[in-house]
Amino acid sequence: MHNPDEARALIDLHADHIATTTAQRDQLRQLWHALIDRMDDNGTITASESDLTAATSIWQQRVRTRIGVLRDRGLLQLVQEGHGRVGARYRVTDPGQPRQAPLPAPPEGSRWVHNPDEARALFDQHADHIATTTPQRDQLRQLWHALIDRMDDNGTITASEPDLARATSAKQSTVHRRIAALLRGRALLQLIQKGHGSVAARYRVSDPGQPRRTVSRD
Repeated sequence: MHNPDEARALIDLHADHIATTTAQRDQLRQLWHALIDRMDDNGTITASESDLTAATSIWQQRVRTRIGVLRDRGLLQLVQEGHGRVGARYRVTDPGQPRQAPLPAPPEGSRWVHNPDEARALFDQHADHIATTTPQRDQLRQLWHALIDRMDDNGTITASEPDLARATSAKQSTVHRRIAALLRGRALLQLIQKGHGSVAARYRVSDPGQPRRTVSRD
């Protein structure tokens, strides 16, 4: 892709499929626009991580991670490695429609829930059958609401464990266990697409009908 305006617009098609929060998406766009600012007439971007860090006020390690994600998602192609003060060279590529796992059928006897308010209420119907104590239920409820906050208009939740840990002031290992409790048995939460690296996982909410007791070990 050679046209800077087309390249700038490309990030808006893919940002929601790469980043999980508004802050992350804004930061990703900031980095992307800094890259496009360095595109020459032939469509080649020449930029060093330190240069991009200075231009965006984003930590250099995070710049490196974000560039890795952009490359992984097919938006950015490395043409030539950088070394020393010599910037790397990139080109912008259009990978087509954002990669998203097809929606499977809900578990037998369940139905997908698309409405955030209905999804929030669903937890209260099942809380006593997931957790055994009031503190456990309160902690799971906090995580549940953080998940629903990340539900899009199609009912898909995009969230990473580090993001959820920050949102709930919990350790990431604790978030991992609590998500496992929500995924267990005839679950309220269904994993649609695993996360990896900086790419968040995708979930959907399912209504399994009458509660069955599935106790959290957290």
